[in-house]
Amino acid sequence: MRRVLRMSAACVTVLLAILFPTPPVSSEILSRFHSHGAHASIIWEDGPIFGILSVSQDGRAANRMLTFLFYEIFVEGEPLESGFGFIRNADLSGGSSQRLALSTDTGQGANPAFNRGIGSGGPISVVWQRDPSGIESGSSGTSWVRFGDFTMRTTGNSVFYAASTAGTVMGFVIGGTTIESHLGRHNNATIEILRGK
Repeated sequence: MRRVLRMSAACVTVLLAILFPTPPVSSEILSRFHSHGAHASIIWEDGPIFGILSVSQDGRAANRMLTFLFYEIFVEGEPLESGFGFIRNADLSGGSSQRLALSTDTGQGANPAFNRGIGSGGPISVVWQRDPSGIESGSSGTSWVRFGDFTMRTTGNSVFYAASTAGTVMGFVIGGTTIESHLGRHNNATIEILRGK
């Protein structure tokens, strides 16, 4: 049986990240975050909407947890929302091997320190549930994903579990085709947000 696969330009960029371990261009580093803890990510496409969202925690320091969020939403190939920065630790709950729930607001009124590169931010509510029959994977070294002018580069060791995902990102329902969804854990990893082509 032959299958025809249609991919957007952003999907192709995700696949290139698998083939080439580092971005093929020099870029300006906007933010650097060290992660040692829970992590979850979702990439989806629903008609004209294409989105990526990633959240990670760092609990290396005693009695000091940090939680970092990155997202981009495209509509018909044009960026509509883009942001990165710290959120409240309580906004991410659950366990990195079974279920994680994110409930936060990146709007100016709720989180004035959050970096809103494009758009005004807003409420985000996403739940990841591990798929018991899904793939378990690990990575070591450097990987990256690029969308528009932004690149998210991760260096270090990670463990991932395939997961189902449900929720909304600033009013956009996560639906359609899930390109990639997982939860898991980073171990002494570095996450960088870069800008440039």
